[in-house]
Amino acid sequence: MDHLPLPQDPTFPTPETPYLSSEDWDFGPFRTYLDRKYGDLGLFEAPQLPSGNGLLTLPLQRIFDAIPAAKLQSSVQTWLYFGLLAEFLSLNELEDGSRVISLDQARDEMAALYREFSTQSDKRRLLTSVSVLTKSDLFTERVRLAGDIAPRFH
Repeated sequence: MDHLPLPQDPTFPTPETPYLSSEDWDFGPFRTYLDRKYGDLGLFEAPQLPSGNGLLTLPLQRIFDAIPAAKLQSSVQTWLYFGLLAEFLSLNELEDGSRVISLDQARDEMAALYREFSTQSDKRRLLTSVSVLTKSDLFTERVRLAGDIAPRFH
Protein backbone atom coordinates (compact mmCIF):
# COMPACT_ATOMS: atom_id res chain seq x y z
CA MET A 1 0.00 0.00 0.00
CA ASP A 2 1.22 3.47 -0.74
CA HIS A 3 1.98 5.50 2.36
CA LEU A 4 3.82 8.22 0.45
CA PRO A 5 2.83 9.90 -2.81
CA LEU A 6 3.95 7.76 -5.73
CA PRO A 7 6.06 9.13 -8.59
CA GLN A 8 4.18 9.88 -11.81
CA ASP A 9 6.40 7.58 -13.86
CA PRO A 10 7.79 4.91 -11.50
CA THR A 11 10.63 2.68 -12.64
CA PHE A 12 8.88 -0.41 -11.31
CA PRO A 13 5.19 -1.20 -10.94
CA THR A 14 3.82 0.04 -7.65
CA PRO A 15 1.87 -2.29 -5.38
CA GLU A 16 -1.87 -1.86 -5.26
CA THR A 17 -4.04 -2.77 -2.30
CA PRO A 18 -7.60 -3.65 -3.29
CA TYR A 19 -10.46 -2.15 -1.36
CA LEU A 20 -12.20 -5.24 0.05
CA SER A 21 -14.42 -3.90 2.82
CA SER A 22 -18.05 -4.75 2.15
CA GLU A 23 -19.42 -2.86 5.15
CA ASP A 24 -18.57 0.34 6.93
CA TRP A 25 -16.90 0.48 10.32
CA ASP A 26 -19.49 0.33 13.13
CA PHE A 27 -17.85 2.78 15.62
CA GLY A 28 -17.89 0.23 18.44
CA PRO A 29 -14.86 -0.44 20.63
CA PHE A 30 -11.96 -1.51 18.41
CA ARG A 31 -10.90 -4.44 20.56
CA THR A 32 -14.33 -6.07 20.68
CA TYR A 33 -15.02 -6.07 16.92
CA LEU A 34 -14.96 -9.89 16.70
CA ASP A 35 -17.41 -10.10 19.60
CA ARG A 36 -19.84 -8.00 17.56
CA LYS A 37 -19.25 -9.59 14.14
CA TYR A 38 -18.54 -13.29 14.66
CA GLY A 39 -22.04 -14.27 13.48
CA ASP A 40 -21.56 -12.36 10.21
CA LEU A 41 -18.44 -14.47 9.64
CA GLY A 42 -20.40 -17.70 10.03
CA LEU A 43 -18.94 -18.51 13.45
CA PHE A 44 -21.01 -19.85 16.34
CA GLU A 45 -18.99 -18.05 18.99
CA ALA A 46 -16.50 -15.21 19.08
CA PRO A 47 -12.89 -16.36 18.74
CA GLN A 48 -10.75 -15.48 21.71
CA LEU A 49 -7.82 -13.38 20.61
CA PRO A 50 -4.57 -13.84 22.49
CA SER A 51 -4.00 -11.27 25.19
CA GLY A 52 -0.71 -9.47 25.32
CA ASN A 53 1.59 -9.59 22.33
CA GLY A 54 0.99 -13.22 21.40
CA LEU A 55 0.68 -14.44 17.85
CA LEU A 56 -2.43 -16.21 16.62
CA THR A 57 -2.59 -19.65 18.13
CA LEU A 58 -3.07 -22.67 15.88
CA PRO A 59 -6.68 -23.31 17.03
CA LEU A 60 -7.53 -19.67 16.30
CA GLN A 61 -5.83 -19.89 12.91
CA ARG A 62 -7.94 -22.96 12.10
CA ILE A 63 -11.08 -21.01 12.98
CA PHE A 64 -10.09 -18.25 10.57
CA ASP A 65 -9.15 -20.80 7.89
CA ALA A 66 -12.76 -22.05 7.95
CA ILE A 67 -14.13 -18.63 6.94
CA PRO A 68 -14.42 -18.00 3.18
CA ALA A 69 -11.45 -15.85 2.11
CA ALA A 70 -13.49 -13.00 0.62
CA LYS A 71 -15.59 -12.63 3.79
CA LEU A 72 -12.55 -12.85 6.08
CA GLN A 73 -10.50 -10.38 4.01
CA SER A 74 -13.37 -7.89 3.95
CA SER A 75 -13.88 -8.11 7.72
CA VAL A 76 -10.17 -7.92 8.50
CA GLN A 77 -9.76 -4.85 6.29
CA THR A 78 -12.76 -3.16 7.90
CA TRP A 79 -11.46 -3.96 11.39
CA LEU A 80 -7.71 -3.52 11.09
CA TYR A 81 -7.63 -0.67 8.59
CA PHE A 82 -10.72 1.48 8.98
CA GLY A 83 -11.33 0.48 12.61
CA LEU A 84 -7.77 1.37 13.51
CA LEU A 85 -8.03 4.73 11.73
CA ALA A 86 -11.22 5.38 13.69
CA GLU A 87 -9.45 4.36 16.90
CA PHE A 88 -6.54 6.74 16.28
CA LEU A 89 -9.00 9.55 15.62
CA SER A 90 -11.09 8.76 18.74
CA LEU A 91 -14.18 8.05 16.63
CA ASN A 92 -14.93 4.73 18.35
CA GLU A 93 -17.05 4.15 21.41
CA LEU A 94 -14.93 3.44 24.47
CA GLU A 95 -15.40 0.11 26.22
CA ASP A 96 -17.23 1.85 29.07
CA GLY A 97 -19.83 3.14 26.55
CA SER A 98 -18.63 6.75 26.51
CA ARG A 99 -17.41 8.68 23.47
CA VAL A 100 -14.72 11.30 22.94
CA ILE A 101 -16.35 12.46 19.66
CA SER A 102 -20.13 12.46 19.14
CA LEU A 103 -21.50 9.66 16.97
CA ASP A 104 -22.79 12.14 14.37
CA GLN A 105 -19.38 13.79 14.07
CA ALA A 106 -17.72 10.35 13.96
CA ARG A 107 -19.99 9.31 11.07
CA ASP A 108 -19.21 12.51 9.15
CA GLU A 109 -15.46 12.13 9.69
CA MET A 110 -15.52 8.44 8.76
CA ALA A 111 -17.39 9.18 5.52
CA ALA A 112 -14.61 11.62 4.64
CA LEU A 113 -11.97 8.99 5.52
CA TYR A 114 -13.59 6.47 3.18
CA ARG A 115 -13.34 9.02 0.37
CA GLU A 116 -9.78 10.11 1.21
CA PHE A 117 -8.38 6.62 1.74
CA SER A 118 -9.74 5.01 -1.40
CA THR A 119 -9.16 5.62 -5.08
CA GLN A 120 -10.42 4.25 -8.36
CA SER A 121 -7.98 2.57 -10.78
CA ASP A 122 -8.80 0.48 -13.86
CA LYS A 123 -12.37 -0.19 -12.71
CA ARG A 124 -11.12 -1.32 -9.27
CA ARG A 125 -11.38 0.45 -5.96
CA LEU A 126 -8.06 0.62 -4.13
CA LEU A 127 -6.87 1.67 -0.69
CA THR A 128 -4.36 4.45 -0.30
CA SER A 129 -2.70 5.73 2.86
CA VAL A 130 -1.12 8.85 1.39
CA SER A 131 -3.57 11.07 3.32
CA VAL A 132 -2.58 9.58 6.68
CA LEU A 133 0.42 11.92 6.84
CA THR A 134 -1.94 14.89 6.76
CA LYS A 135 -3.77 13.56 9.83
CA SER A 136 -0.85 13.63 12.29
CA ASP A 137 -1.92 16.91 13.91
CA LEU A 138 -5.46 15.61 14.27
CA PHE A 139 -4.18 12.36 15.83
CA THR A 140 -2.23 14.41 18.38
CA GLU A 141 -5.20 16.68 19.10
CA ARG A 142 -7.53 13.72 19.66
CA VAL A 143 -5.10 12.00 22.03
CA ARG A 144 -4.99 15.20 24.09
CA LEU A 145 -8.78 15.50 23.94
CA ALA A 146 -9.21 11.91 25.08
CA GLY A 147 -7.07 12.48 28.17
CA ASP A 148 -6.69 9.16 29.96
CA ILE A 149 -7.24 6.65 27.15
CA ALA A 150 -6.90 3.66 29.45
CA PRO A 151 -10.62 2.71 29.12
CA ARG A 152 -9.91 1.70 25.52
CA PHE A 153 -7.54 -1.02 26.57
CA HIS A 154 -9.22 -2.62 29.59
